[in-house]
Amino acid sequence: MTNFNINNHMFMFMIENGNIYLLLKRKDNKIIVPKYNYDGEGTIEKSIALSFYKDANVKGIMYHQCHTFSKNNNIDIIFVSITNRSLASKMNEDFMWYSLNETDNKIIPEHVIDYLKTYLNKIDNIRNILPKYFSLKELQTLYENIFKTTYDRRNFRKRLINLGIVKTDEEYAHNGSNGRPNKLYSFTDLKNINIM
Repeated sequence: MTNFNINNHMFMFMIENGNIYLLLKRKDNKIIVPKYNYDGEGTIEKSIALSFYKDANVKGIMYHQCHTFSKNNNIDIIFVSITNRSLASKMNEDFMWYSLNETDNKIIPEHVIDYLKTYLNKIDNIRNILPKYFSLKELQTLYENIFKTTYDRRNFRKRLINLGIVKTDEEYAHNGSNGRPNKLYSFTDLKNINIM
């Protein structure tokens, strides 16, 4: 019987003000994605959750299996977690958030980016990540960051309203850069819609 070495890689992303950040670890003067060997105790999912908690001091996160591949006697499982809350005050000092726009492309495999695009494009998923009330600029910034493109502000707004997935909340507003209140929006109850 062949013994396999199982490696679990944790790509943890945080969404904040439309910007995307990746949690990386400093180890031996290098910046790496957290990686943990499966010790054979319990399920792989429980193992990575426990390893990540012991290493980063972060628990209670939701994560999804993104990709699995094997080479020789190694099996590598890619997990992705997406959060909307800052964990900086809880994390061990070896961990730090890096802007996705400033992260070396070699660190993030293409299938992880593809997973992010697919996951964040579904209204059911993005509803759980953004705050209850948000500006359309914040939502547009998020999609421009993940799809590496620029959308016309008016067309973006028109598309979301025509799809019926957002509604204006007049009583909620905050000051924009020009001192005028920005409109804030919330999601409607529509489900199973791709935003872009």
